[in-house]
Amino acid sequence: QMGDIKGIIVVGSSNRDLVGYCDVLPKPGQTVKGTDFKVHFGGKGANQAIQAARLGSPVIMVTKLGVDSNGKETIQNYKDNGIDTKYVLQTDKVPSGVALINVDSKGNNSILVSGGANDAITPEEINTIRDVISASAVLICQLEIPMDTTISALKIARESGVKTILNLAPILPGMKDELFQYTDILCVNETELSELSGIHDIILPGQDSNKEGGGKGETVEEAAKQVIHKKGVKSVVVTLGELGSVYVSGDESCYVELEDKIEKSKVIDTTGAGDSFIGSLAVFLSKGKSWKESLNNANKVAGYSVQRHGAQASYAHSSDLHISL
Repeated sequence: QMGDIKGIIVVGSSNRDLVGYCDVLPKPGQTVKGTDFKVHFGGKGANQAIQAARLGSPVIMVTKLGVDSNGKETIQNYKDNGIDTKYVLQTDKVPSGVALINVDSKGNNSILVSGGANDAITPEEINTIRDVISASAVLICQLEIPMDTTISALKIARESGVKTILNLAPILPGMKDELFQYTDILCVNETELSELSGIHDIILPGQDSNKEGGGKGETVEEAAKQVIHKKGVKSVVVTLGELGSVYVSGDESCYVELEDKIEKSKVIDTTGAGDSFIGSLAVFLSKGKSWKESLNNANKVAGYSVQRHGAQASYAHSSDLHISL
């Protein structure tokens, strides 16, 4: 069947993460001795694509890199993970994107992201691959490339009946209405939901609504409903870390907690867990799984990643998990 080979297309960012470890983060003007240094592949778009591919889905990556060693190694990383790189663009005008990350012994970090080539991908370039987007099952976008470029991709997908997922991260000032209008599934974490809905004391599942100041707060579902109403997205998925995830649309909602609780001591590194969740959610939805099953499976995949170091390095292959695809 032709329908079975429709895959996932990601239009988004690729970064190299340069991570320096130290006891205490340097203050302005101060030099501190580091304890370790690591280089990882990162960028929300890249992470989400890699996780989807590791679960066996066909994945096309649309991103822009510099003509430099970081760009070359990033393309190789995509290929090593079975991702189609035909639509990876390169420019010799700016370097590939990098994130400079300092991490102290308590796990606090400071991050400077230099977007480089990510900032140079244009709506016109997306329009030239209209057919490629139209032939996919699901499009995933984030906010680490120019907003108009993301809108252009979402609009093409919507016009072609392709399911659109927008991970609203990082939240930016001046987000345009079209970002939301062309989005089927808006994926946010609790902080992003709070910022978007304007509700600052969101009551999480299992919390007593009267705990904080006489029940002024709203539940996750209520906050998500307000976002649907105000912004015009079709549905919202909220990731709640160890509490699981919530799906809310105009007429239904479902909360799925973690099937297997993860002991606090087993949580090693939550970097990229949200990206793991989104990449895997796209796979399960593209296979026609129900919301409940999709969230449950995505919870499991992200749960696997937090028990291992790194972002992409911690991502499961389908053989690592007991999940039927």
